[in-house]
Amino acid sequence: MIFNLFKSKNKWQHKDSNVRIAAINEELDVNNSENKATLLSLLNDDNNELVRRAVLLKLDSLDDYYSASITNNNKVVQEFSHTKIQDILAGTHAIRLTVDQKKNFLSLLISTQIVNFSLLDYWLNHETEPQIIINLFEAMIKKKNTSSLLLQTFSKKNNSEVQISLLSLNLKELDEAPLLTKLSKKAVSSDVTQLINNKLAELIEQQEKPKRLLKQCQLLLSKLLAMKDLSDYGQYITKRSALEQEWQECSPELTNLSDEDQLILVAKYDKITTQLSQLFAPKEEAYQQDKIAEQLFIDKQKVNNSVNKIIAELSQTITTAVFESDTLDETDFLNKLEQLNQQILTSVLNKQEQDNFVKQIQELEKRLTQLPDIAQSVSQATYLISEISQLSLPKTLAELNERQQVYRDWVTQWQAVEQKAYGILPQSIKDAHKEITQHWQEGLKGLQNEQKQLFIQTKKKLNDLKRLL
Repeated sequence: MIFNLFKSKNKWQHKDSNVRIAAINEELDVNNSENKATLLSLLNDDNNELVRRAVLLKLDSLDDYYSASITNNNKVVQEFSHTKIQDILAGTHAIRLTVDQKKNFLSLLISTQIVNFSLLDYWLNHETEPQIIINLFEAMIKKKNTSSLLLQTFSKKNNSEVQISLLSLNLKELDEAPLLTKLSKKAVSSDVTQLINNKLAELIEQQEKPKRLLKQCQLLLSKLLAMKDLSDYGQYITKRSALEQEWQECSPELTNLSDEDQLILVAKYDKITTQLSQLFAPKEEAYQQDKIAEQLFIDKQKVNNSVNKIIAELSQTITTAVFESDTLDETDFLNKLEQLNQQILTSVLNKQEQDNFVKQIQELEKRLTQLPDIAQSVSQATYLISEISQLSLPKTLAELNERQQVYRDWVTQWQAVEQKAYGILPQSIKDAHKEITQHWQEGLKGLQNEQKQLFIQTKKKLNDLKRLL
């Protein structure tokens, strides 16, 4: 019976530690939940260090190693677990972590109340994955001096991606020229060197910015002050607006200057703008009056163009009715004239300008009542053109007096017809009249000059005869 009791006892419960180790290696399966619980019990409670280590090797997982390194009550087991963690993180262990697993483990490490910075430092020295290196670096700067850690990591990690990522971090130490100069000597690629050079250039730019800004603001104030010599108020307004806009753009940058420089510049600006306002106040009213006059001129021009266009259209309506025998709706025509008249009387035109247009409207009304006479005048004008066209120019002095008188009578008749037509004659008749007039004036000129010379000679002879007598 005693034999049966011993036989029924599990080997992992045996008094001999070697038997327990053999049971751990041969009988307990980590994938079995009951066996896993037994292994964890042995790991935490077994009184033999080797048994506990055997359990750890059986479990062989980062999580279990990490848990044992923190919670196990056997110091040797803790150290053993810590060594295994280091091997895994250094890549010398059979367990290979993915990038995501590394990120998760790092999050676990830095989430504890007491962060194991020595483990982070060891991991950082052995890590090769760029993103994990940066994450470890960001975790380590909470403990280590940032400048020394940055230079150390930058130098040891012979990787362009890592160096560029480090330079891209938002660190105030990267605004220090001496550190950047040291980093440039450790750059592993031209891209890294260029990035460092850009940062150095930005630093120089930032150092020079206050001096440049101060000069810019002083020049701006000088330009403002120089405007007191301007005589043209319009030019003054334009320039002042531009300079004030420039000042508004510079104002947010004034914080880059010392408090003293800021106060001096703002005080000068306020003083100059006040002086300019006082100096140009008398000219402002005259300027506003000029603007009003200019706008009035523009408004009048619009009215003139509009009224002239309507009058031309109404005049053309009468012309069409006369020449093409179209029926003209007199009531509609008179309504349009009345509307135009009201538009003129309520416009910005002065009395004289209004009267001028009203007179033209009255002329249109008069033409409307004289349509038969206008039509008759067109026929008469056509007849006169035809009549004079059949008369040839004089060729001798004997013909001059006779035909010159005929032409003068024709001109008188034409003037009467033109007056009767109220300015409404076909363009073809107007062109013919112009051509005939030029033709006769030029044709008569030669004989008229000859006749004048003969008259002068005769007069001279009469004077000579008178003197002799």
